[in-house]
Amino acid sequence: MSPVPPSPLRILVVCTANICRSPMAAAMLAAASVDRGVALTVSSAGFLFEGNPASDTATKVMRERGLDLAPHRSRIVTRQLLDDADLVLTMERRHARDLVLKCGNEEKVHTLKAFGALVFELTAAEHEPSIAGVRPLLRAAAIARSGPAFLGDGRVDEIADPHGRSARVHRKTADEIAAAVDVIASSMATSQEQARA
Repeated sequence: MSPVPPSPLRILVVCTANICRSPMAAAMLAAASVDRGVALTVSSAGFLFEGNPASDTATKVMRERGLDLAPHRSRIVTRQLLDDADLVLTMERRHARDLVLKCGNEEKVHTLKAFGALVFELTAAEHEPSIAGVRPLLRAAAIARSGPAFLGDGRVDEIADPHGRSARVHRKTADEIAAAVDVIASSMATSQEQARA
């Protein structure tokens, strides 16, 4: 009898209104996970609106990348969504702080860019033992993160809100998100391969 595959990792991506950055990031992360054979279930939420479509400009920019945001409808982040997620990725530190207050589980909340940097370090470091499996990688990232990770405004690990700005600004935002997503998906694929070895 073949072993039962692990259940997909559940990732929740959060931004302010859930009409630009988080649906863009969720769509890119879902596509990257399929490309790399990593079992993820990716969804998104925000703090402001329920039932709004993705912004026209975000939809256009994602269409240029072959991704469709037309079915997206915004939703407000709830305690249940946070409890159900294995990993919560935010666009800004203030989002992370608010979510930690809401769910009380700091270990699974990270900014998208900081999480990408952490998992890259954990999977690329030759002097470190291999991390076998995606869930152990999450635990290692939670341990490796510095205590005051969400304090202040950290422009280095934040992705600015492009809402209401030009398509060029949205494309720059999409490029920033894509860079972090690529690192995250690649690092998860590396850990998954280690688990199979």
